[in-house]
Parts: sequence; structure tokens; C-alpha cells
Amino acid sequence: MKTYICFCCILLLIAHMAIAQNVPACITALNKKSSLTNTQFVKPLTLKDGRTVFQFKVSSAAQCMDCPNGTIYYDSNCNVVASFIMGRTASGYVAYGYTAGDFGKSQYPNIRYGKKNDSIPACISKAMLNEDSLINAGVKKVVQVRIKNKTLYYFEHAPAKEIANCKDCSTSMQYYNNNCDKEATFTVGGIAGAKASEGYTMPDYYNRQVLQILWNAR
Repeated sequence: MKTYICFCCILLLIAHMAIAQNVPACITALNKKSSLTNTQFVKPLTLKDGRTVFQFKVSSAAQCMDCPNGTIYYDSNCNVVASFIMGRTASGYVAYGYTAGDFGKSQYPNIRYGKKNDSIPACISKAMLNEDSLINAGVKKVVQVRIKNKTLYYFEHAPAKEIANCKDCSTSMQYYNNNCDKEATFTVGGIAGAKASEGYTMPDYYNRQVLQILWNAR
């Protein structure tokens, strides 16, 4: 009997390790817990069309009547592709290219559907294909954003080791257009404070809209 129990435990451990190996690091980082609400990864889910999404359970303390409870699904780049949340009322969201039926929620009330994002320029796609170069350059993610009604692209870098814990150091962020030319530069923090260039202003930066994460370092 002990041998059988040990064998089952080994199988469960192997299965858990296999699942963990297939879960992107950014997915694991989405686990969070507060005094009222817990957001916890549940499992990867393969849709009928073969795409894999990652399911999270959102649960809140019973005494918090307005706190969220429900389910959120992310793709491998940690974009929200669907959410079905009950708070004060029920609300749902489904990203473009998916349907509520993909998640077994065809009858869910108050569903908002996402719009189709702009196509990715060839030069950005080419850069993302060369993952080794991105990683060697310290790129953590590639993000598609909208600033001043323009679709731009940002290559987010990990901070240099010498300034990783520096609260007074500035951070410079460059955004590129569809031709992969530098469109705007924003600098935040440091002695100079916040500033923008190329005809943009800091309110443009603060009002930017993240459209989707295109690539995440694995």
C-alpha cells in the first residue's frame, strides 16, 4: 500500500512539474493576495481551436460585498483574453478573436467585446523573431500602445544593475512608430523630473493606453 501511495505521489509531482514548465514566468507573477481578494493561477486550458490560455480564480472575503469574484483568462503573453467577474453586478470581457462560448460562458450577462488591434509592422515582427537578440539586449517585453491616437511600440528593458534600487535615478523610454523610427522619448524621475520630446508632452505619456503585450521574455 505504501508503495502504491508513493507511486501516486511521484506521478502527481511529475504532472505538477510538467504544468509548471509550460507556464510562462509572467503568468506566475500574476498571482497576488490582499487582505480581501486573492487572485490565483488555476490551470492552463486548451481551447477547441488549439490555443492555450491560463485560468485564474478571483475570490474575495465574504464580508466585502463589492469585491470581485470570478475567473480571468490570460494568453501566453499575459494579455487578458476574457474575464467573468461578479462584484456589485456581473460583468464580462472577451478580447477580439475569442468568443464567450470558448470559455463556456455564452449566456453570461453584460459582456463587453474588445476591438481588433492594429496589425504589427514587419520590422517589429522581425525584431521579435530574434528572441536571443532581445534577451541579450535586456528587453523584458514588447508592448503595443496608443499615444495621441497613434499606435506605437515600446521595448521595455530591465533596469541596469547599478540603478535597479536607485529611487532618484531617471528612466528614459523610447517609443517607435510603424516604420520602427523613434517617435517619442519620455524621461521620468531623477533631478530633471519628467519630460518629453519630439512634440509630445508628459500628459501624453500618462494617458497612454496599453493595447497588447506582443512579446514577453520567457
